[in-house]
Amino acid sequence: MAFLEEELGLPAQPPIQKSVVCLWGLTGVGKSQLAAIFVNKQRSSCPNREIFWISTETQESFEQSVLSMLKSGEGVAASETTELSQSSSGERRRLVNFFFSQLNSLDDARWLLVIDGVNGTPHSDKRNSHSSDVHRFVAGLDRGYVLLTSLRRDTIEIYHPIWEVQGLKVEDAVSLFRLKVHPSLMEEGISHTKFPSTITMPAHGFLPDMEELVGLLKGSPLALCLATSVITRYRFTVREYLALWRSHSDASEILGTNKTLCRSLELSFEEIEKSDPIAANILTLFSFLHHRDLWYDICHNANEDTYPTWLQDLAREKKPFRQYCPLLADLSFIELNVSTNGERMWEIHPAVQVVARQRAKSNEQEYIRCAISLVASEVPRSYEANFWGIMRRLKPHIELCWSFVKEGKWGPNTNLDDLESLGRVFRHFGQYDDASLVYRIIERGLSLQADTFDNSEFLANVLTNLGLVYTGQRKFDQALDVFDRSWSLMSKLDILTPNALMSIMYNKAVVFMMTDRLNEAEVLLRNAAAHFSEHRTDEHVLLRNERRDLYFRILNDLGEVSLRSGSVPAAMRIFDHVYDSRKNWEGENHPTFFSLKLNMARALTKFGRFGEARALLLEIITVYTGWWGGTIWRP
Repeated sequence: MAFLEEELGLPAQPPIQKSVVCLWGLTGVGKSQLAAIFVNKQRSSCPNREIFWISTETQESFEQSVLSMLKSGEGVAASETTELSQSSSGERRRLVNFFFSQLNSLDDARWLLVIDGVNGTPHSDKRNSHSSDVHRFVAGLDRGYVLLTSLRRDTIEIYHPIWEVQGLKVEDAVSLFRLKVHPSLMEEGISHTKFPSTITMPAHGFLPDMEELVGLLKGSPLALCLATSVITRYRFTVREYLALWRSHSDASEILGTNKTLCRSLELSFEEIEKSDPIAANILTLFSFLHHRDLWYDICHNANEDTYPTWLQDLAREKKPFRQYCPLLADLSFIELNVSTNGERMWEIHPAVQVVARQRAKSNEQEYIRCAISLVASEVPRSYEANFWGIMRRLKPHIELCWSFVKEGKWGPNTNLDDLESLGRVFRHFGQYDDASLVYRIIERGLSLQADTFDNSEFLANVLTNLGLVYTGQRKFDQALDVFDRSWSLMSKLDILTPNALMSIMYNKAVVFMMTDRLNEAEVLLRNAAAHFSEHRTDEHVLLRNERRDLYFRILNDLGEVSLRSGSVPAAMRIFDHVYDSRKNWEGENHPTFFSLKLNMARALTKFGRFGEARALLLEIITVYTGWWGGTIWRP
């Protein structure tokens, strides 16, 4: 930590050149944790310092972490028409380039950038390797402070200084054992039920069995924690655990050269499978989802007979996580993390997930199918309570599920309803390339099935959503075409209700707005607003909320048309009406509400009321920074 403080700590004066420090070492040795501790210390001691965190596990995580910081840094309110929401590969690449160029132009060059998990060499043969991109971007920085972490020395040896993060020293590892393990279990060759009151210690103070075990574990903090957890939980002596460790198979190569950690994890898995098979199943299931959020409550959605029996039983009986988490935590499989805003989440170490997935190889497809279905069942509608909070929590899981789908690991019996839920998340987050691919896969899948009423109705809805995606991609002709196809199909099925008709009209109005056909847009918006302003007492509360949500979105867009047409007073009256009405029933943490505030700020600038406009914009920036991170972002 002193080394990092000396090399990357906040200096009194801005640097004249960049400083790059690299940490490398085996999985589980604590590189990311060390970087996170240093970042937290910097946040506490230097709260105004700009700090950024990029994950480079995959191309998607690399781009998304950069884009999220870019959105926050620019204070851009997310909306379906925002430029940052475009997600074509070329656009994402342009925005990533823009982010790194912005780092070079910051007035205060004392910022800190953490790039976690750089595992490709600077001279990779892959033309589009994101690891090569990372090295290229770092090389292009002129000033600032950069901290990289990597599993391998050869990926970061072009930089200086580099530091190998090794395991604990023997003395520290033994101290950890003594802190967590009862003396009776450390005594050499003595049964844990009978042991003498005195024991002769070697001159160096370490028992040979303990010293050998520490050596075999190479001081890996994670492996040590796993070992002490198993020893304590199951009352093994150190010698007994050492015998298990020695006899274990060397077959697994899944953690590369880190057989030490792999072997320790295998032993821990064997013990939990004996003690509580359901807890082991839960751990395995969530090893196919994002490691930072063991969202146990989604297991309660397993109400269909397509799920395995153990999961159906868990859902039917509504078993609480407290029935399983003590054992999982005792064995160091999971850890409770409390965020700065007080949010509590259970996390799984990625190395634990790797071993769990490998052990479940024969049932991989079933676990992936369950994981995707459970996550998909949690995707809310835009009018449901806490919609945006749930969506933001779901997004890392959705992206991992989508990677399984693209790799063909979902299996032959693809659930198109679940796939549609994934597409809905991508659409709301502006990942239009992914959403478009999802909807086109569904369209293709439906074309191979029987032409039933239900399938045709599903296709009509999918076409509408595909039109929204094309709108976001600015493929306006294609958007209008699929809206018309959806309209035609609904008419043929006799399901073109007034609500469905006006929803399509509204979607077409948005296209007209984006192509400056303001007069046509205004006509459609006024017709749609008149329809959705009607109050019906026979509607279900959720349908009523959906109608009301759409009505206020239409009014917001109608105000924007007036603003762009030069009718600023009329636009402001509409914005004020929507603002006063909407906040009383929905709250102020929905993206469309911030889109409204952005429009209000634009109108206020037309009136020359810059102070009020600035206050609204700062409010948007503050909230979005809280959501996505501003001075620090971490996946």
